[in-house]
Amino acid sequence: MKSKNKAFLLLLLALSLLASCSSTSYMLDAKTLRSDLDVGQALTQAGLTEVTISYPEVYYDGVDWYAALVETLEKAQSYIILETFLGSECDQNQKVFDILARKASEGVKVYFVNDGVGFFDMTESKEYLRPFYYLEDVGVKILTVNPVSGNRLIGLTHMLYRDHRKMVVVDGLYVALGGMNLNYVSMNAHENGGQRDSMYLFKSPSLAERLMKDFVDFWNDHDWRLVSEADFPPWQISCPEASITAYLANQYGKSRTIIAKAYGILLSHAQKKVEFLPYLPYMDNSMVKAIANAAQNAEVKILVPFDSRRAPRVAAQYAFLDLMETGATVYRENANDNSNGLLHEKLMIVDGQYSVVGSMNYNFRSMTLSDEIALIIDSKDLASQLGDHFDSLLEDGRPLTAEEAQSYKTLEGALRFAMVIIGG
Repeated sequence: MKSKNKAFLLLLLALSLLASCSSTSYMLDAKTLRSDLDVGQALTQAGLTEVTISYPEVYYDGVDWYAALVETLEKAQSYIILETFLGSECDQNQKVFDILARKASEGVKVYFVNDGVGFFDMTESKEYLRPFYYLEDVGVKILTVNPVSGNRLIGLTHMLYRDHRKMVVVDGLYVALGGMNLNYVSMNAHENGGQRDSMYLFKSPSLAERLMKDFVDFWNDHDWRLVSEADFPPWQISCPEASITAYLANQYGKSRTIIAKAYGILLSHAQKKVEFLPYLPYMDNSMVKAIANAAQNAEVKILVPFDSRRAPRVAAQYAFLDLMETGATVYRENANDNSNGLLHEKLMIVDGQYSVVGSMNYNFRSMTLSDEIALIIDSKDLASQLGDHFDSLLEDGRPLTAEEAQSYKTLEGALRFAMVIIGG
């Protein structure tokens, strides 16, 4: 038993060393946090792309999002780009795969990207998943990013990097972003074990064009079947609904810094309040310091979901005291059996004006080891709507006390935290 413990600790040390090459220090870098610039100027200076979007349709229930996704895919006449982290076919999403197959057979260009851990799905989806590679026989082009296999384990450090993005782009007009995967727990109703999450559906030629160009770059870096921007014609009709300014951080490739920069800028500019759902709050010192800096000028509220799974719950609890010591008010969702679905949502609202939505969690893995998408939306109306949603979630939570947070600083918590800060 002692030898097993020693091996376990050595593995943790090795993984920590592997991750040490990554850093979120950009969140605190003076070149990023330009006090002489406003938020929009700072974000574009940091490398984010300014786009204009329509007011989004927001979905919190997987069944509702499934219906909207089916409707959106049915509109495709030219191309579909669909990307997910955990993707598998099941009864709850069968129509999506049927549409992809039919559209491809009709001549629509259909591209489906999923991460290589999809078939190692450890959620309840593992009981229902079915493979989807038959789609290639009807013309759907599938890319599995960084597949997990024995002959690839020699590149252990490379295996740490995952594509965590969830997005849909259709015909250069429709764009969907958020946290829902294409699997059983994301597409199921809350009362039947589906997760509570969010997806945002926009009309935006400029956002679609930027994501398409990034997709071409990403695809050609991973697949021998090269594509070009000419394969994805732009939307040609005026879209007056796309009048809201937003800033896109599409993080992929060798340099994974833009998400950390975006969060650092928003937190450093906060003057009134910050509300956010970090989901898995496995943070390093820079991330904690960025929250502390925001708490000096603004009221910061953090809601941490209750997770019925012991391992991620104990790891998250270990971080509670560090979060409280930033000056933020940390709320813990009341203990439950997740009969209403695990709260998997990612959201941050700053000063009642800027809303951050997308695939990213506010944790070390999303900042440094994952391909992620964040969209910062400059809209007081949307921030108000999402703020009401955040307040409704707080109703099922309670503020943590320092005594409770201190009680979670255990050896088991430290070990589990050391594992998940990299594993996510």
